[in-house]
Amino acid sequence: MKDLVNIGICDDDAAARSELADLCRMYASRTKRQFRIQFFTSAAELLEQAAMSPGNPDLLLLDIEMETGMSGIDLMEYLQLHRSSTLILFVTSHGELGPEAYGRNVCGFITKPVDEEAFFARLASTLQLLNDDDNIVYFQAERGYHRVYYSTGESELETGSLKELVSRLDPRLFVQCHKSYIINLQHVQRYSRPWKEITMDNNIVLPVSKRMLTSVKRAYAGYCASSFRKRWGC
Repeated sequence: MKDLVNIGICDDDAAARSELADLCRMYASRTKRQFRIQFFTSAAELLEQAAMSPGNPDLLLLDIEMETGMSGIDLMEYLQLHRSSTLILFVTSHGELGPEAYGRNVCGFITKPVDEEAFFARLASTLQLLNDDDNIVYFQAERGYHRVYYSTGESELETGSLKELVSRLDPRLFVQCHKSYIINLQHVQRYSRPWKEITMDNNIVLPVSKRMLTSVKRAYAGYCASSFRKRWGC
């Protein structure tokens, strides 16, 4: 579990910023989590702050419609273009949203006026994604839920399907190898020839489906190449 979570609240409405911050503090008090909350009145202010200091938000509560400058959608697209790892929860007054509001790091939507328990549930599921990726070995589908298996031998059952989950994970580290499994490439011990099975470093053997074979091989090759460059500084 990440010890300190940096949460950014980007909304041009002061009352909305205050309400979201209060809810975050209530959740932190309930769950004994530690949050550092930053406020931004516009996308431009957030980007300016990010340029001046390291430590971008782990999670961004982002208003979609802001009166001046970039919209929340514009900011999301900018962050994706620059490969930001910041997770995004959109805050919106509109229940219906177009496909442009969906992206790799978008974890969901909070509708105004904000319902306290719905907010806590959405925040809890999003914070699960901030667990140290290095410790996640693989995910397994379980009837509309998914189970996370850690290198410690522990596991947790979480809400959401693998289809929903895979779009939020770092594609440089995670790849879906089967309809029931997503693997962390950092924990691959070996693969069979031909690629029918992958053995993880906890000695669990997972299947590779024919449909996903090409994407698995491509992802693994990319991961190995990246690891080589980091190791040898090239």
